[in-house]
Parts: sequence; structure tokens; C-alpha cells
Amino acid sequence: SVQRLPLISYNYFHNCNDRLRLYNLTTFQRYDRWFRTPIHWAILNKRSHALQILIDGGGSAFPSKPKTNVSARRTSVEIESPMEMCIRLYGDSEGVGKDICDILRRAKV
Repeated sequence: SVQRLPLISYNYFHNCNDRLRLYNLTTFQRYDRWFRTPIHWAILNKRSHALQILIDGGGSAFPSKPKTNVSARRTSVEIESPMEMCIRLYGDSEGVGKDICDILRRAKV
């Protein structure tokens, strides 16, 4: 299940060249007050390489969404899956949107 913990610094993933360091982290299913995981933040920042590292390290491309009544009390931001976010922001037919959507589609459920 998803835990409510502070996000791991995005700079850690952006600057990390050693994938083995990522495997020492306990979970990638942490989320912030907008119910966004590190996977969401990699997508928001157009970091397809960081996204691939997160998924390879055990992050879920399909994290569970909170119940509607829980999210409505916490935030007015629309709760969306990583794929929904990618398509909304960049589309899925060309450029970074296509790259990110391809990575998400190849990820294990």
C-alpha cells in the first residue's frame, strides 16, 4: 500500500549515475500532499532517464489512487495516474510525451 511520507529529493535521482544506490531505498511508493509519487515528479520535470531508473528500481508506473473522499479533503489538484499526467501535459504521439508514455507502457503492472 502507498505510504504518506515526504518525497525523496528529486535531485537525488536527477544527479544519480549509480543505479545500485537506488536499490538501497526502501520504497518508491511515497507520495506528497498532492498524492504524487517520485514517478509523477519525474514526468512533470520531463526526466525520462530518471523515470526509467525509478521504474527499474521498483517504482510503480501504476500507483493506486486514494479514495475520492480522502483526496477531496487534502487537495484541489486533480488526482491522476502517471500515464494520465503524461498525456495531459505532453500528449503521447511525439517528443518527450511519446518517450515517457513508452516507458510507462513497458513497465510491469
